Amino acid sequence: MLLTAGSAAHGDWRGLLLSGLAAAAAGAVLLLCWRFAGTGFGDVRMAALGGLGLGHATHQGLWLAFVAFTVITVTQAVISLMRSGDRQTTFPYGPALAVGFLLAATL
Repeated sequence: MLLTAGSAAHGDWRGLLLSGLAAAAAGAVLLLCWRFAGTGFGDVRMAALGGLGLGHATHQGLWLAFVAFTVITVTQAVISLMRSGDRQTTFPYGPALAVGFLLAATL
């Protein structure tokens, strides 16, 4: 809400549009993951709200965030499988999302 108000107040319509598109894309992807892979609602909300700030992220920050998210998620999956889990074992995406958003926002 504050990002929207700030972008509108400064006339940064491109940033506002990019932020909205990033939020919609992140929310849509994780909504699909929730529907078909059992991702929880907290993760979906975090993705949608975190996507609001990605309209101002750099390409390098986004790539590093994507790599960090992928590494953390794969590591969690491998650890779950090593602890006698199976393909239906759930694990939280929240930590990986938080690290990804923080990296993208700060770089």
